[in-house]
Amino acid sequence: MQEKQRTNDQKNHLRPLPSHERYLVAEIKKAFQAITSSSPEQIEQLILTIPAQCREAAIRLAAQQFVYSTTLHMLQLASAFYQHAEEEDMDEDERDETLRDVKMEAYSLMDLTRRLAVDTPETLARLAEITESIQDLSQCRSAEEMHSWLYDLPVIYQESLEREQLVQA
Repeated sequence: MQEKQRTNDQKNHLRPLPSHERYLVAEIKKAFQAITSSSPEQIEQLILTIPAQCREAAIRLAAQQFVYSTTLHMLQLASAFYQHAEEEDMDEDERDETLRDVKMEAYSLMDLTRRLAVDTPETLARLAEITESIQDLSQCRSAEEMHSWLYDLPVIYQESLEREQLVQA
């Protein structure tokens, strides 16, 4: 019985989305395109021109976007890992355990947005540099490298932010 449940769970990992869900994802994409008009240039212009009493809010919003981009990067890495791990015949249990761990780490990364201590252009620039560096370093080609980075990325990112005093304890 457990073997049958496990086989069904594995099939669910790779099953294509039903047409209704694909439609909903397409609608979500359209909505994001309609409401997400914030290009890097627009964020820059906002921070440079917004009245001082609102500048901190704009900087905090930009900081959250850096953390969310790291979370998205990690989830994209997880997706690539799962595909490569299957192609490289990695143990199914290890793949599934890794994805469970990634899910928890993604929530942990998103929680960093509540603890950000980024409210000046200087601190935002440090956050940007750390985010870009870690995302560049974690580019991988093999499932084994991806597996390692899926565990290392959240730890390195959080420790880097703490070391630079960009998050509150």
